[in-house]
Amino acid sequence: MLDAVLQGRLPITIAVPIAGADDEESQRVLLEAYERKEMNQKTLLTFKRLMDQRKSFGRSFTRDSRQRVRTRTSADGLILAYKKETQRQRLLVRKAQIVETRLLSLTAAFKALLADENFSTLLRAEALQTLPKFMVERVRQS
Repeated sequence: MLDAVLQGRLPITIAVPIAGADDEESQRVLLEAYERKEMNQKTLLTFKRLMDQRKSFGRSFTRDSRQRVRTRTSADGLILAYKKETQRQRLLVRKAQIVETRLLSLTAAFKALLADENFSTLLRAEALQTLPKFMVERVRQS
């Protein structure tokens, strides 16, 4: 890695975090991914975190013994894992946005219903005067 910095192939701002990786294999994989232009400074920390997770938990477990299966980490495998993780997080964000939209719709509907005196009378008649605490707070906020 020192040679790469001295030859100008690797900026020092990238070399320092790569050098912070636990072992030489991790450093080699990160350096290789950077040199192949598949990683930039922004994604370096994510790659390091992913490599640490793989090192701690292994790539997979056997079904019978639940013992760790040691596999060699490669730049391609790391990049694939990074892409899968970012795709998973994007999906999670989309789902959260959908849930937020539904919650806003429900809040607006409850606010309109609770403003209607006939609906409030019906709730009292059916002994349903209470709503979940978080819903009451959201209706009051809007």
